[in-house]
Amino acid sequence: FGGHMYAAGLTMVEENIPAFTERFEQFVAENILEEQTYPQIDIDAVLEFKDITPKFFRVLKQFGPFGPGNMKPVFVSKKVFDFGTSRLVGKEQEHLKLELVDSSSENVMNGIAFRMQQYNDHLKALNPLDICYTLEENTFNGNTNIQLMIKDIKIPIPYPADEDKSLEAQNQIVAILDKFDALTASITEGLPREIELRQKQYAYYRDLLLSFPAAQAV
Repeated sequence: FGGHMYAAGLTMVEENIPAFTERFEQFVAENILEEQTYPQIDIDAVLEFKDITPKFFRVLKQFGPFGPGNMKPVFVSKKVFDFGTSRLVGKEQEHLKLELVDSSSENVMNGIAFRMQQYNDHLKALNPLDICYTLEENTFNGNTNIQLMIKDIKIPIPYPADEDKSLEAQNQIVAILDKFDALTASITEGLPREIELRQKQYAYYRDLLLSFPAAQAV
């Protein structure tokens, strides 16, 4: 019933809808598992960007056609960074047009993350992200390349299995960054004064040098 093999439907008398709704919700409440209450994405493999080559993509396409019963493989790449050119796009700046790198190679991977604008500030601050995605072929202006179709983004946690240790590590990082910000501010504030003093010192010695009497001919 419906547009695809996983769709389902039923017919009932209109006055039975409230009773059906109540019994359906009761059954779900009594039987649903906790892990079923939030979306999950099954991951097929962890990749580094050096693994994503034209040959790899050609082999991947041989597993097609993809659809129900043979879904596109979903991959994860960890601790990726903005190449410096990622940006917000869309009418309301709600999508992320990504250009990402990792530590495995010099490959710059293009990607699109729909409705994930909330990660833009984290990304532009050159912080790492974990991403999961499918691989797509994108053709634009006659050029074809491999594009990451982002399905989800996570901010890496230092110690996923130990919440307290992870929080401690994050607090240490924040403290280091706060000290760095304070040091930068101090240097920035003191630099103009230091330059001014050096300029005055230079002018003093220059004038002193020019005030020496000319050598007398013998």
